[in-house]
Amino acid sequence: MPRGRTGAHQERWGLVAVAGICAFLAMFDMSVVTVAVPDIAAGFDVPVSVAHWAALAYQLPVVALLLPAGRWLDRAPLRPVVLGALAGFGLRSYAVDYSDQAERFTGDVLRTGHDAPYAVEAGAFIGAEHDTVVLDPHTLLDPGHRAAVVVARDSPIGVGDMDTSLHLLFGKIKEHSTVAVSGEAADEVFGGYPWFHSPAARAAETFPWLLVTEDEAAMPLHPDLAGTLRIGEFQRDTYRAALAAVPHLDEEGAAQRRQRELQHLSLTRWLRQLLHRKDRLSMAQGLEVRVPYCDHRLVEYAFNTPWELQTHDGREKSLLRAVGAGLAPPSVLWRAKNHYPATHHPDYNRGLQKLAREALDAAGGRVRDLVDERVVGSCLTTEPERLEWGHRLRLERVVDLALWLDHYRPEIAV
Repeated sequence: MPRGRTGAHQERWGLVAVAGICAFLAMFDMSVVTVAVPDIAAGFDVPVSVAHWAALAYQLPVVALLLPAGRWLDRAPLRPVVLGALAGFGLRSYAVDYSDQAERFTGDVLRTGHDAPYAVEAGAFIGAEHDTVVLDPHTLLDPGHRAAVVVARDSPIGVGDMDTSLHLLFGKIKEHSTVAVSGEAADEVFGGYPWFHSPAARAAETFPWLLVTEDEAAMPLHPDLAGTLRIGEFQRDTYRAALAAVPHLDEEGAAQRRQRELQHLSLTRWLRQLLHRKDRLSMAQGLEVRVPYCDHRLVEYAFNTPWELQTHDGREKSLLRAVGAGLAPPSVLWRAKNHYPATHHPDYNRGLQKLAREALDAAGGRVRDLVDERVVGSCLTTEPERLEWGHRLRLERVVDLALWLDHYRPEIAV
């Protein structure tokens, strides 16, 4: 060990040395690293848990920050090193916002506050060059942007302004970068969603998010079509098949068993649509977006962590918050989980209603053959200021259905 390296410097040097040796050995055989870690740790006077932390870090540094061994950061002066390294890369950070959000934000079960100020604060904390992409109703309603999203997704089942804004955000990022990192899977891995903490969701005999997102009724299918397709039967069969795939431990109690089911359902069913959305909309802009929270080692580790430890402080994402202490501003670290933002501007709602009326007559009138006009009609007659998220989502999908039919011109036979 170099002379003069004592105290904090000695600990830091030991960690760096362990990581370097592990990286070298892993080039030949990762199993050797697993066996050799205790001896390597002893040789450099580093705790074994920290040595395992470093062994993972050579492959994916963010994993190290999320394991319980990462608590070692509380006893070593590594926070400045981590943050300094991030700043040294010349990082850029991005967030999306809407022109009305500061004045018109309305909270709901998924959105608890205005995101943009926290993103600015987090960017400043890590020394990133931050950019908030602010979008107005006219941009979000632009038929060209909406059509591009429908083609990119190859589906009429999207989430409206949240898709359009994400597509435009990716386009902005691509002006400076070809690779970005995003946080998909953090909520699934660390129990961030409301349904993980809701007695009603735990008791429901269906996919738990259907009680929160109102997505079940978001595509207002024509009654005859819904009956022919047997949607309810398909949903029940899919749910039973998903439950059958959940691994369980013999010693699990009923509560732990159900939490494992909720987490497995979220990882295997809910997350896939988020990753699908992210992949298609980013690649349509020529941007590659990587998702470190999807690293299989991290997912396996968190999935096998007892639920009482995952919520040790009574909050969502307890483990992630605990190891993030000092690596993010406290106001960001401890705020409630917040979903991807949606606009609240009545001009957007008003414009969406107009597009939906036009959609009913578009694509040769075929939209009317596929949707329940009674349900759509009630959404069209609601005052724009009173249009709720679930009702608006129905209109979004009517508009996207018309765009999808116009682009692909499929022959539909039932």
